[in-house]
Amino acid sequence: MEKVNCERESTVFNFVLGDNMSRSTEKDLDVEDLEDEFDIDEFRADTAVQEALSKGTDLRQYALEVESALRSVERDSIQDYICESESLAGLHTQIRQCDTVLDSMESMLRGFQGDLSSISAQIKYLQDESLAMNVKLRNRKAAEAELSSFIQQIVVTPDLISNICDADVNETYLAYVLELNKKVTFSKQESTKMTSACMDMAPELEKLRTKSVQKIREFLLERVGMLRKKMTNIQILQQSVLLKYKGLYHFLLEHAPETALEVKEVYTTTMSAIYLVKVKGYLAELSRARTEPATKSDLLGAEEWNAAGPSLSTASVSSFFGGLSSALGTGGPKPATARGDQAYKLGERINILEQVRDPPLIPAVLQQGGVPGSSSSGEGGIFYEAVFRSYSMLLIDMARSEHSFMLEFFGDADAFEQIFGKGLFHCMEHLEHYLISTWDAIACVLVLELMPRLTETLSATQLPLLSNFFHQGQALVWSRFKQIMEAHVASLATVAPKAPPEVHPHYIARRYAELPADDL
Repeated sequence: MEKVNCERESTVFNFVLGDNMSRSTEKDLDVEDLEDEFDIDEFRADTAVQEALSKGTDLRQYALEVESALRSVERDSIQDYICESESLAGLHTQIRQCDTVLDSMESMLRGFQGDLSSISAQIKYLQDESLAMNVKLRNRKAAEAELSSFIQQIVVTPDLISNICDADVNETYLAYVLELNKKVTFSKQESTKMTSACMDMAPELEKLRTKSVQKIREFLLERVGMLRKKMTNIQILQQSVLLKYKGLYHFLLEHAPETALEVKEVYTTTMSAIYLVKVKGYLAELSRARTEPATKSDLLGAEEWNAAGPSLSTASVSSFFGGLSSALGTGGPKPATARGDQAYKLGERINILEQVRDPPLIPAVLQQGGVPGSSSSGEGGIFYEAVFRSYSMLLIDMARSEHSFMLEFFGDADAFEQIFGKGLFHCMEHLEHYLISTWDAIACVLVLELMPRLTETLSATQLPLLSNFFHQGQALVWSRFKQIMEAHVASLATVAPKAPPEVHPHYIARRYAELPADDL
């Protein structure tokens, strides 16, 4: 700092007084040149100049002192530099050595930089190769999976060939057929059948298909034939045997539709005959146990019989309407065609309407003594309404079971009407035959009441064939009921009073009161 101040002061005073006195005497300074070279205002504003001027110091003398001090400082600086020259030389040497080391480090780092650039390029190359290899690996795995799946689905193993050709048809054989079905189906696909492998395997698959179709046909026809055996429980055989092998029929349906149709037709024919025989036998058994409570001799106007003989004291009756009485004449035994009071008594027969959903009657039980507690049985057997309810429930139960089986085994119920058509036709004939000869108005009314209730039981199952049967039967029964009632009315026109009035109700009046009450 001291050196700097001295230099500044020397510069100021040299500017003011000149470098020395001799220079001022030799040549006068050009003030304009000085003004151009130096800023006079700046020197005037200098603190040292202002301080010297304020003290009245001789500037020339002050300048000489400053210059002398500067020279002294300069000599001291030179001496100090000379004293430190060895250190400076050593420092210079160390600096050069450092420069050399730094140059070598720079070269080495540049080499590292080049190596790193090369390594980076190699890493990028390896990354690209790795990605390419991953894509190839995925493609090869996908191709391997496709090829493996193709081979598994098209190649026929020796075990499969031997099992299809030689094994017995059972549940294990069903598994072999399902495997063959997959291979045959796969070989028929558009994307497969044009391949060389498929062309090579197609003849072998066709041979196996033909052999399996032949064995399945024989097996299913044999099982259907078992249904014809006596004492066979059809529902158990259907559920425990046929349904287990429905996959065999589906195989026929897909790969041999003609054979499947043959099996279905044989089953339809067999079941139609079986159900017809069962219905005929059941109706015959019930008909033997049936009793007829009324005949034509029990019309309203038919003469009442007197089992007491010629005495009229207890047998005479009076006319309820005109006061005219009629007697039975000389009396006599009951006519062979007359049934008596049961023709006009409803009694417990109406309870049959509450027993609609009861199981069908068992003929063997009826033969052993009837059905205990049955409301539709008389002293000599059962009334027709019980017969009708029983065989109707049997039809409904068989139809439900058969319809469910056909849907599950065949996949449709197209042949349902063919199976039950004959049985229902026989039932309709049986109903018509009964209606032609019956004079039981109560039975007709009860059957008319049973039919809507029986139809309601079919609401959960779509069985239009049975619904039509009940609708047609309802029309037939209603027509016969009208004929019976018209016969009752006609019988009244032929009645002629024969005796004076009695206090007892006339038999026509009693019958007239009972019949409408029963029908209502």
